Amino acid sequence: MTIEYSIKSGTEAADFMLSPINPAWILEGKPVARVALLSSSADGTASTYYWDCTAGRFNWFYSFDETLHILEGSVTLRDHLGRSRLVAAGDTVFFPPGSSAEWTVDQYIRK
Repeated sequence: MTIEYSIKSGTEAADFMLSPINPAWILEGKPVARVALLSSSADGTASTYYWDCTAGRFNWFYSFDETLHILEGSVTLRDHLGRSRLVAAGDTVFFPPGSSAEWTVDQYIRK
């Protein structure tokens, strides 16, 4: 096993690859999502990814803890009770396992 000792920051260029949203989750539009690995712990239990997406409306279901920090753009998140909240660049959101949210991306988001 090779251990990499470089320091990476969230402002470096990312090597994105397509990461399609489950078609059954898409409610409106044709959102295109991409992902890029930023870091991973040596034991494989933690990782940090970039994720971006074009305009669309879709559901997202969380099977594990996820904390996200919005780097660019915004999204309106709607919870299972129908409450909506706009989150934008600089905001941080936590989703516990078993939660879900309806995402409405008006233009673009990168987290």
